[in-house]
Amino acid sequence: DLAANKPATPPAKPDFKKFAEENGLVFGKTPLVSQFEVNRFDIGDSYIDGQRQYPFAKSAFEKSLKLYVPKTSEDPQGNSYVFWKMEDVKAYTPKFSGKGERERVLQAWRMVQARELALKEAQRLADKARKATGSLKDIFADQPDIAVSLTARFSWLILERKNEDSLMPSPRFSRIVDADHRLLVDSPGPDFMRTVFELKEGELGVAMNYPKTVAYLIRLVEMRPSERLLRTQFEVDRRNYYIYFFLGSDDRERI
Repeated sequence: DLAANKPATPPAKPDFKKFAEENGLVFGKTPLVSQFEVNRFDIGDSYIDGQRQYPFAKSAFEKSLKLYVPKTSEDPQGNSYVFWKMEDVKAYTPKFSGKGERERVLQAWRMVQARELALKEAQRLADKARKATGSLKDIFADQPDIAVSLTARFSWLILERKNEDSLMPSPRFSRIVDADHRLLVDSPGPDFMRTVFELKEGELGVAMNYPKTVAYLIRLVEMRPSERLLRTQFEVDRRNYYIYFFLGSDDRERI
């Protein structure tokens, strides 16, 4: 009754978790995080609409993004996300004595220190392998804590359509798997791929994945086809126009 001037009953809040489960999707919700903390979540490595010039970690914190306005993003592995901002808190300087702040600072510091240690250990293993003969599996056979795997063939980037309605393919980093399609490198990223493809056959290199959570010792077993043929194929295939602009400026100069 409009004349009664009664307040309207707000609609029931949708159950997005249930909706995701019913439609084969994965539901996720982050706590309040800063721009520098969001990368510990999978969505933090994604790009708005899959475009590299619009990283999630930057775009999601812009003032132009209003509350509850849905956006889409895609990570280097081709995973797609639908997200919206539910709360926005002005930046402030937390007190070291605040609840949980000391633990968070210590955890972040330990992660940074651990990265350096992981790289040093991977480099030590690389030096050991260079002085030895045989495969990495043979060289480290006496160290069961070191997992040695042989990857299936992979390229730096692949072109892939997001869905059947997409007219233009989007470049993304290749998935690095073994012969049984088990994932070997989670989120390789540009630095990892650059290290791999700068190696000559038989050479060793050390690189970390994109979130810098794992360090890898890499040996290039085989490059096929040859680099010369790859360059020729790249020049004649018009689809590589999309890959060219997906690459960073340093890698474009290399091409």
